[in-house]
Amino acid sequence: MQGTGTLKGLARIWREIKKPFLRTATWVKTSSVLQNYEKKIRLLSETNEKIKVAFLVSQSAKWNADSLYRQLEADCRFSPIVLYKPTSVNIDSNEDAEHRFFTEREYHFAAISNGAELRGHKPDIVFYQQPWDALHGDFAPVNVSQYALCLYFPYSIATSIENQNTWKNCFPFFKTVYRHFVFNAAVVEQFNAKGIHNTVATGHPKLDAYLAPIKTNPWKDPKKFKIVYAPHHSFVKNRAMWATFDWNGRELLEWAKAHPDTEWIFKPHPRFRYAVMRQTDIMDESELDAYYAEWSNIGSICVQGDYFDLFRTADLLITDCGSFLTEWLPTKKPCIHLLSDREVPNARSFVHEQNSRHYYKVRKLEELYATMEMLAIRRDDPLMSARIQDAETVPLDSAKNIYYWLIETLMEKSSIVKGDQ
Repeated sequence: MQGTGTLKGLARIWREIKKPFLRTATWVKTSSVLQNYEKKIRLLSETNEKIKVAFLVSQSAKWNADSLYRQLEADCRFSPIVLYKPTSVNIDSNEDAEHRFFTEREYHFAAISNGAELRGHKPDIVFYQQPWDALHGDFAPVNVSQYALCLYFPYSIATSIENQNTWKNCFPFFKTVYRHFVFNAAVVEQFNAKGIHNTVATGHPKLDAYLAPIKTNPWKDPKKFKIVYAPHHSFVKNRAMWATFDWNGRELLEWAKAHPDTEWIFKPHPRFRYAVMRQTDIMDESELDAYYAEWSNIGSICVQGDYFDLFRTADLLITDCGSFLTEWLPTKKPCIHLLSDREVPNARSFVHEQNSRHYYKVRKLEELYATMEMLAIRRDDPLMSARIQDAETVPLDSAKNIYYWLIETLMEKSSIVKGDQ
């Protein structure tokens, strides 16, 4: 026991000794990255060639940059491309279906598998949509900055500050992207307080979908009350533990079957299936297959991105996810926010806490049934007026904000006037 205590003491001493060296190494690395960015910006401001903009995406379900892609596509000085780099947890994804999602929407598209292939496309700008595959290695900004300007907005509307594990892991990524586009000025202040000073308040491009006309209506029966059920994946302790599927997943399916006057679309998180199978004993693979099949029999399943028409044509969202709490708000319709007793304290973004104030918070099955009876059967929504006021505060038109930032940063010598393309 004494030897163990001695080893722990030595480990603490070693950590303290390393700190100044690690701080120095981080400063040197960040300084080098900034020099790379300054050089790249100078070159781009002087070029007469098209600026190649790559959107690095791991799943179609996480694609949320259509409005920005279209904004850049409409400007002859930019050449955007979607680069698809799948991850090891894309077990719900079919490669052909992923490719079809992007090609059917007429994006310039290519699949890549490594950093050399990314570099081979010769991007001038790389937009990241998640940090997980870029924390180290060829895709890390510290390496990509050698040939491209690294920019970031997350696939979800989240800050990644509240969860300490996420913050610790992502800090080098946040520190070494050139700019990180965030939801609003309050998020900028939050990052500033943490020592990150490269954020810009623009809103989130995925919410720009609310400015466009509805293109598709996925519902089959216009007379039925339309419900989206969207469960999260965070079951394990090193995550936020928002997931509540263990106490309501089967129960909601049975409720749906018992109420044929309602129509349902099952919209699980992209990582949900992986998490249930690998990190819980709730269902094995065959049971999960049967569960999905039952949803298909009585309703539909949505596992892709580009789901805002689904939201806009639905009547009710039931979820324990984070980003959906804000993404749903512009619909001004009711949401049942499922809460877990295991949830990690203070792990939820203050943006979502603010925007979900007038949702229906539910922790128990009895509460869930009572709330669904009120909203879906009696059509009584006592929080509607307050929620409509909340919706008016959500920033839209993010793509133009980011586009104007690019113009001002890269083309100061050009004669472009805001609004002209």
